[in-house]
Amino acid sequence: MGKATEYLQRTTSIMIITVLSKYMTVYAFNVGLARLLSPADYGDYKVPETFVSFGHQHPLVYATAIVPVMAVTVLAGSTFQYNNLIYMTILPRRIFYPILKLGLILILYAVVGKLTDSWAIMIAFTAILIVLFYLLVKVKQLGLLRFQKINNPTSPIIWLKISIPMMLLFFTTYL
Repeated sequence: MGKATEYLQRTTSIMIITVLSKYMTVYAFNVGLARLLSPADYGDYKVPETFVSFGHQHPLVYATAIVPVMAVTVLAGSTFQYNNLIYMTILPRRIFYPILKLGLILILYAVVGKLTDSWAIMIAFTAILIVLFYLLVKVKQLGLLRFQKINNPTSPIIWLKISIPMMLLFFTTYL
């Protein structure tokens, strides 16, 4: 039993030293960074650092998955707007999406009896996916977008001639 106790004590000591070292290192880093940066710049650093440290544990991380899906939904809605089908731009996203979200939340609450922030976000994600799927089906049914091979693609040299002045203009504006 002596070797097992010795091993346990050594492992415990290593764990304590590791945790304390990590804490002191992170503390020293943050204090040093806070002194080097302005308060606004330090805040700009800490917000994404904290967000990244959430990984899969915080509902905010789930919510960010909605952003690209919502962007594609807006693009699909813009396709209808371009083709003078304004009602298809407004109704699915502005009317049906909130109604669908509310309905799904009420169904979940009736079935489970409680609602968490993670579930609410997942329901919103599901609802926007349903709306997006509906819009894409309608775009295909109405033949509003055609996917075909580009026979004469623009050469990379022409893209560079166009994009380099634009990048320089952006950089100059940024400065």
